[in-house]
Amino acid sequence: MINSQQTYSANLSKLEASLGKKFHSIELLAQAMRHPSLLNEQPKTELQSYERLEFLGDSFLGWVIAKEIYKKYPNYPEGELTKARALLVKGSNLQKMAKYLDLGSFMEMGHGEETNGGRDRSSNLAAVFESLVGAILLDQGEEAASKFILKLFSGQINALSITESFNDAKSTLQEFLQKHGLPLPLYKLISATGPSHAKLFKIEIVVNDTPVAEATASKKNTAEQQAAKAALLVLQNQIHDLQSRWR
Repeated sequence: MINSQQTYSANLSKLEASLGKKFHSIELLAQAMRHPSLLNEQPKTELQSYERLEFLGDSFLGWVIAKEIYKKYPNYPEGELTKARALLVKGSNLQKMAKYLDLGSFMEMGHGEETNGGRDRSSNLAAVFESLVGAILLDQGEEAASKFILKLFSGQINALSITESFNDAKSTLQEFLQKHGLPLPLYKLISATGPSHAKLFKIEIVVNDTPVAEATASKKNTAEQQAAKAALLVLQNQIHDLQSRWR
């Protein structure tokens, strides 16, 4: 725990420099770094912990990420947008962001919490990142807070891949086709070759009597999933042409 208020103020200035931001209210930044355990050890204090800012930051972070992936991936169905957002704002990812910014070293906490590894605790790091977002939002406004978030998350957002993020490509393909008013896919087994202990299954996906994609794998279900992923990529790129042709 930081004992000297002067030293802690210097630390906050260091954090401002690290973030590239000058706070209008340094107390907001201090609150964003203040773990509830400090207040538990100082019951008469009028200081506030980061919990309210954490609530605000959590809500705003989710909104900014949701808006960005909605714009960037116009063909993602609702279910996949939800999965992508959850992937980006989950606690373990926020912990990584906090570590990248070295927020743990700037936290103010009670002696017991610090002794028990509070500066490196995953839940604390995720919480302090969200509280920092909340503090930036209140101190500098929505535009500044949005830019702060997107600067950190842009690489991950750009790296989102429809073939990597889908847990069930067959379900996602069905949702995609239904959303665009197209017939459901037909999975055709083209061949099953090789000995019984090492068979290879070749699956072709047909939509509206048109072959769209195919894949081969050692398990039939795996081949269907891989073919569905390939079909999604094809359909994303050609959806408007196919809609015109099939209607």
